[in-house]
Amino acid sequence: MKRIFYRLLFYVLCFTLYTSRSLADSTIKINEFQVDTSPQNIELFNLGSTPIDISGWYLDDSGGSSYYTISSNLTLEPNSCYVFSSDFNLNKSSADSVRLFDKSSPPITSSATLIDSFSYVSSHGAGNSYSRSTDGGSIWTTIPSSIGLYNVTDASCIFQITPTPALPTSVSIPTPPSTPTFIPTSTATPSFTVSNHQNVYVTEVFSSPQTGEAEWIELYNDNNFEVSLQNWYIDDELNAGSSPKLFSLTIASKSFNAITLSSSIFNNSGDSVRLLNAEKGEKDSFEFGVGTSNLSFGKIHFEGDEVCKQTPSKGTRNNPCSNVTPTSVNAKMTPQPSVTTKPTTTKPTTTKPKPTIKPTSDVLGVETENTKSSIKAVDVGTNSSLISIVFSILTIVSVFFKIKT
Repeated sequence: MKRIFYRLLFYVLCFTLYTSRSLADSTIKINEFQVDTSPQNIELFNLGSTPIDISGWYLDDSGGSSYYTISSNLTLEPNSCYVFSSDFNLNKSSADSVRLFDKSSPPITSSATLIDSFSYVSSHGAGNSYSRSTDGGSIWTTIPSSIGLYNVTDASCIFQITPTPALPTSVSIPTPPSTPTFIPTSTATPSFTVSNHQNVYVTEVFSSPQTGEAEWIELYNDNNFEVSLQNWYIDDELNAGSSPKLFSLTIASKSFNAITLSSSIFNNSGDSVRLLNAEKGEKDSFEFGVGTSNLSFGKIHFEGDEVCKQTPSKGTRNNPCSNVTPTSVNAKMTPQPSVTTKPTTTKPTTTKPKPTIKPTSDVLGVETENTKSSIKAVDVGTNSSLISIVFSILTIVSVFFKIKT
């Protein structure tokens, strides 16, 4: 009886120790990872309130004989992260998993203890990451890479292994005020939380894609700093039926970036596009009319509501309005009809009017004919005068001879 009692007590103690260890281990999470990079990156995050020694732990994909062993003397501090860079054999074009094991046994053994894992379908391309929407949270999403940064504030989450107080301690003795000056700078980062971003505008929407293409929305960051829009939304007209589309996006200072929708939400007959923050408060919007295939609607001014159709300029400065191009093309073509009509108008004036103008001496040919006729008249008059003179001389000569005789 006593033997059975002690055995049960032993099992209870073992279970208690294992449970407490598992609870401690469960605070370490795979927070973000990049597949389509060289080397590949995996970010671990300590969600707990106490430091956790992760020396000798293992990172692995869904199988195989190779795995990554975390170096010794590595402790992950509370509410901080650490980034590991290596070739983890994560598949880019096919499904795979990222797995974290403690140091009890390697991943290739049946006794290995799995701490955390995430399975994915394929890579989303260079520059993008699979990430938890909030650090250590349960919801995963795909975002532009924020490796080494808090997923909400974009501040660095990497704990300095070399204790930062060690340097100030030698300096803080002569200059104690230096310590308070660093504290506000670290706490000032929450002022850039995703819900407080201003000067982010919807600049273009591609609402009428052809078959096989996707709708997309372009945003512009008019701030002098990079913004990270975590768990924001794109929606069409308010209460129109479509559900807001969740997205996360990082936009550099004074730059454009675009969101490609996995399913269509806009009406080709006209609709609205609205940018909503994480609390679904509207930050910017504009209305647009009937869509045209291969054309987008772009804002003319960032802060205005006036838009026009244009050649799509996804992720770059908007193109000129497309309705200006046809006008300019027509304007260039308007002289062409006048060129074609010019000969037709010239030919009648040079050929048909000749008979009507001929009686009036207004055409060069008529004047020439009149001149010739007048010259002929002068020639006839001159010849008759010469004949009369000659006749007179002959008469005088004949009279002279008669008298002499």
